[in-house]
Amino acid sequence: MKYVDVAVDSKSDNVDNFFTYSCEDDEIKVGRRVTVPFVGRGKKTAYVFAVNDEPPASLAGKRIRAILDTDPLLSVTEDSIRVAEWMKRRYFCRYADAVNCFAPVGSASKKGLKRRPATDGAETSASPPNLTEEQAAALAEIMPCVEEKRYAAFLLHGVTGSGKTELYLRIADAVLARGEKAIVLVPEISLTHQIAERFIGRFGSERVAVLHSKLSQGERFDEWMRIRNGETDSVSGARSAVFAPCDR
Repeated sequence: MKYVDVAVDSKSDNVDNFFTYSCEDDEIKVGRRVTVPFVGRGKKTAYVFAVNDEPPASLAGKRIRAILDTDPLLSVTEDSIRVAEWMKRRYFCRYADAVNCFAPVGSASKKGLKRRPATDGAETSASPPNLTEEQAAALAEIMPCVEEKRYAAFLLHGVTGSGKTELYLRIADAVLARGEKAIVLVPEISLTHQIAERFIGRFGSERVAVLHSKLSQGERFDEWMRIRNGETDSVSGARSAVFAPCDR
């Protein structure tokens, strides 16, 4: 028997707290999406923030209700939960709002359809273009940090068409070549399409996922699942894509 502290998916500030439930599954983990009885006979979706072997002392002698169901498929990682806790402290948001940034939107297609964002990028295996002197100099500054997995911030300054995107492609290619993943964020949704086309043209449509709030809920759900299942190793999108369920 385990005891879990969960945050209930609710927009009410009155329940923006942790609630303790018992769980028969000894393998339950932080980040697991669960269904719990809440407010009488109602049911609520919740996420596990802590797993304990014993109930809290404050509930000694009291009846602790059990969770009703678990959903490993739509769960989030423990790292995501820790970031959600930080987001609540930093931005004074609800636990539910923070963790929902990492959770999928929508649901699976009842007809088993694969819903993909529309992209016009043609598959190509053409060799990358030769770099200009400026591009090569910039790449030489950036790549050591990529190779050493060392964080650093760089500003690429250049007019439209000067070749900045080619450097993003080269850097992503180096990351993907060693079995890791890349998230490419664009400053606004209207630019996502053209960036995604460039990445699809270089890496292929099966390796590139697209995430932004203008997609339908079905498209967002299926793209989230592709990323979560490891079917793609590159994500292009606007701000919300930073929460994509990538590992490595």
